[in-house]
Amino acid sequence: MDDRGAKAHTASVADALLSQSPTAVEDWLVLQETGRSIVLRGSGVVAKHPYEGSSATFAHEVAALRFLNRRRPGLAPRLIAVDLEAQVLLLEDLGAGKSLADALLGSDANDARQAIDEYIDALAALHMATLGTDDGTAPSLVWMETLVERALAELSGEPPSGVPRLGGEAYQEAALLLERLSSNRARNVFSFGDMCPDNNLRTSEGMRFFDLEGAGFVNASADLAYIAMPFPTCWCSFDLPEGVRRSALDRYTSRVGDSKAVDDLPLALLLFAFLATALSSAYSEPAELVAEHEGVELPAARQWLLHRIERALEHPDIDAAAPALSSWLRQAHEALTARWPDVAPMPIAPAFRELDARS
Repeated sequence: MDDRGAKAHTASVADALLSQSPTAVEDWLVLQETGRSIVLRGSGVVAKHPYEGSSATFAHEVAALRFLNRRRPGLAPRLIAVDLEAQVLLLEDLGAGKSLADALLGSDANDARQAIDEYIDALAALHMATLGTDDGTAPSLVWMETLVERALAELSGEPPSGVPRLGGEAYQEAALLLERLSSNRARNVFSFGDMCPDNNLRTSEGMRFFDLEGAGFVNASADLAYIAMPFPTCWCSFDLPEGVRRSALDRYTSRVGDSKAVDDLPLALLLFAFLATALSSAYSEPAELVAEHEGVELPAARQWLLHRIERALEHPDIDAAAPALSSWLRQAHEALTARWPDVAPMPIAPAFRELDARS
C-alpha cells in the first residue's frame, strides 16, 4: 500500500469507527508520517495506522493505551476506538502545541527548565501510579529485548573496527542488564518506552505523551536515564548542563519520595552505552555529514556515541554495578577516541548554551 492508499484506508476506517458518513480524504490532514506509520488529524480526533510489517507494534500500542487510560488517565491520549483487523486506532486529539524538544532547541533557558520540570512531573506521576502493578499481563519492553540480542550478537561476533570483542564476564554482565532492570516486578513501573523529547505535548493540564509503540514495564531508572545521559535514543539529543540534570533528578526524587530509581541509574546508563556501542551509525556515517532541524545543527553520530559511553563511565558507582562490562566500555572508548581523534565534545542543548558559557 502506497502513502496515498494508506491515507485513504486510514480515513475510511476512521470514519466507520466514528459512525459517520464517509468524508473526503482531503478532510483528513497528515499529522505525521514515518517509516512505521501514518497519523491523520480529523475533527477533534487523530487516526493512526501502521505500515506493513508494524502489526506487532500496533497491537502493543493498543494494549499500552488501554492499560494507561485505565490506570492513569491524563498522561497519554485517550483511546476512543480501534479496529484491530484494519489496524487503525482513533485517539483523542491533544491539539497543537510545543514539546520538550521545541524548548530544548529554542533559545529560552527558563522555558527549557520549565519544560523539563513538566516532563519530570509527568514521569513521576506515571511511576507513582504504576509502581508494583506489573502482574505480567501488561506489555513489556520487547523492542529493548530485541536490541540487546542484536548488540550481544554484534559485539561478540565481529564488532566494529577497533572495538574489542565482547566476551567472558563482560558478555555475561551485558546479557543480564535488562533482566536486572526488570526482573523485580515489585520495583517496576510502566514506561512510555521512548521518552524522546519530541514524543510529548505541553498542555495547560501538564505534559502528555504519545507514541506508545514501545511502552511497557521496566525499572524506573531506564526512564531517568533520559535525563541523566540524556535522551539516549533520540534524534534531538544534546547534552544538558550538570546543574540542570541534577535538579531534574532531585525533582523526581522529591515527587516520588523514593531514591531507589536514582540508585539504580548505573545499570540503565550501562545498558544504553552498551547498545550505542553496538548499534550506532557512527561507524558508517561520514564525519562531514551534518544534519539540521529547522536551522539547528544536530550532533554528529560520533559525538553521540562517545558521549553515551562517557556519561556512563563517569558515574561513581559504575564499576560496582558491572565491573567487567565497565572495563570493556573503557577499552572501547579508548579505541574509538584513537580512531576519531578530532571529534568535538557533545554540544549543550541550544536553550542552555548562553547559560553554559557563563558558568
